[in-house]
Amino acid sequence: MAGANFYDHAADVSKMQGRPQTVEDIKKAVVAGTYNAWGFWKQARNVVGPDVEVPYPMRTQRLDYEVEIGAVLGKKGKDIKEEDAESYIYGYTIVNDLSIRDGGRMGGPDGFFLAKNFDGCAPMGPCIVTKDEIGDVYKLKLKQTVSGKVRQNGSMESMIRGYPWWIAWLSRDMYLYPGDVICGGTCAGTALDTSPVVDGKTKPDNFLKAGDKLEATVEKIGTLRTTIVAKK
Repeated sequence: MAGANFYDHAADVSKMQGRPQTVEDIKKAVVAGTYNAWGFWKQARNVVGPDVEVPYPMRTQRLDYEVEIGAVLGKKGKDIKEEDAESYIYGYTIVNDLSIRDGGRMGGPDGFFLAKNFDGCAPMGPCIVTKDEIGDVYKLKLKQTVSGKVRQNGSMESMIRGYPWWIAWLSRDMYLYPGDVICGGTCAGTALDTSPVVDGKTKPDNFLKAGDKLEATVEKIGTLRTTIVAKK
């Protein structure tokens, strides 16, 4: 999962955290080599399919959503060169990156890994569309609605580093396998980047609640539907 890999999302999060950067600032940092790449892993056991119910984690009051496109790998490789990486992509699917945000971007006292890993935190689907059917993935539109209200409405054109870059970076000294999924990040409009901070805490209004119905839509792939339910 690529972190802060969309210009619009990264700029909005920087404002929320009190160190505002414009899209142009970030573009200059990328060119200068001072915008560091980072990301995180979601355990495969936390992936769930389309049209499922995901229990609201007990340890949070700030559950967030992120519509993303995942590149599904089709062959095994290690130390892959960026110029060769495109040939390792089989197709694309939708992933909704659900996150615990109570402690801010880094997940609070439990740390970032646990903030990104819990039962059902990676809804995926509704299908894999092969690369040849997608065409230019960097032109696709992304949209996320929460109980019918549009929250994210962006484009892959805002993506900072493309999938070949991430494949090359991640495969250094480590095999990637068919079926591995690399997610490219999300556009602006998450609960985190639209919520003001008051007394050191993000306002809760825009975060998910039990009963919310998510629809993550990507043109040429479809709509991934997920319902958040109270934990029993």
